[in-house]
Amino acid sequence: MRRRTCALLVAVLLTLSLSVSVFANGQQGEEGGEDKVTIVVQDWLKAQQGSKTGDYVDTIDAGYMAKYPNVKVVRQEGKPFNNDEVTASIMASDGPDSYLIIVNGQDMNILGEGFAVLDDYVEDLRKDFPEGALTDCTVGRDLNNGLRGLPVTVQGWTWYYNKSLYRDAGLDPENPSTTWNGLLDASEKLKSSGVIPVALSMAPYMEWAIAGSMDHLLSIDEKKNLFSGDFKFTDPKVVDVFAKFQDLFEKGYMDPTGLTLPTFRDSGEKFMAQDTAIFRGLISDTYNWKEFGDALGEENLGTIPNFSWPGVDKEDTLGVAGGITYVAMNYSKNLEETINYVKWTASPEGQQTGLDVGGFMVPSNKVDRSGINSIGKELYDYVDNNSVAPAKTYIQNPQWAVIRSHASLLFSGEISPQEYAQAIEDVRP
Repeated sequence: MRRRTCALLVAVLLTLSLSVSVFANGQQGEEGGEDKVTIVVQDWLKAQQGSKTGDYVDTIDAGYMAKYPNVKVVRQEGKPFNNDEVTASIMASDGPDSYLIIVNGQDMNILGEGFAVLDDYVEDLRKDFPEGALTDCTVGRDLNNGLRGLPVTVQGWTWYYNKSLYRDAGLDPENPSTTWNGLLDASEKLKSSGVIPVALSMAPYMEWAIAGSMDHLLSIDEKKNLFSGDFKFTDPKVVDVFAKFQDLFEKGYMDPTGLTLPTFRDSGEKFMAQDTAIFRGLISDTYNWKEFGDALGEENLGTIPNFSWPGVDKEDTLGVAGGITYVAMNYSKNLEETINYVKWTASPEGQQTGLDVGGFMVPSNKVDRSGINSIGKELYDYVDNNSVAPAKTYIQNPQWAVIRSHASLLFSGEISPQEYAQAIEDVRP
């Protein structure tokens, strides 16, 4: 009966992608006959084996097992994340005896009530993080609601560009234009030189490019009102963002095969192969400053947080919010093991691993940044000194789903920017 139950649990958990399951499964230790707690990790990071993110997975798990030899970590690759399924499982408390999941900061409001409150366990680590990073690990961004995790990364979007391809196209790679019109001019020269100017793929690239371009364009009040509905996606300022990306694709400045490239990874590989010159990417996680710097050479990689609109007060800013966070279920029977895993990923050693191995922007003040490349240091400067709350933090989930599902229709011209905006508004809760 126990074997049948465990098999069923593994099958259920394979429906998760941003999830890490940990269950207590007493089994004979490899030495001395001692029982071990087996931790089965299932998440999208497993899919990145061979990349910097995959290297991080191997290193962080090996470090955890060395620190806690009574625990064995086994990773399995999960399937695409489904919030409805995760929420149903958590609320029903029908998961394994003990397990964790990885969530993004913005998912706390969806799932957070099912996560264990960690305040009594993590007091020794709180001081290592700025308050803003900790609030991303709470329900409602309110520390009074209790910490449900500890931040592993901070996250944002930037434009990366290939300096070598810029130079070959007659552009100045050290002083690139950072305006939207400058992007159009650069794209024309890159296209004329035989290079695809801007990378493109299906989810989640399209909606990242759109939402990231709203980060510096909208004020914090407009972002908050976007969430409440007092400021709408049908506002001309927002519709103009949609129109600009449709125009970018129609002019042939974005990868024409992007509408059939299924994943972000496909476009990242093409950028590293120098098939495209400009890439809308993450500052942490997969295909970031470290991975691109290693592939292209640090001297050939540049970054521009946003191509700005005329009249924007803060043009040169980076939208930054909480990245990934490990959380434990509040019904876990082996809470000590699950919380120790959370603490390990957020410890000075774990955070240094994220920075050095994974290329993560980490929020801990205990890391040594001296060994990272120049683009990583430049992005850290934005994170520390010139960041704003990203627009995505204020986009409700039903609307975000439409932004994603209708993005290809917008880029291909099957719907107008106004129709795209109205479709987003039509699902407002």
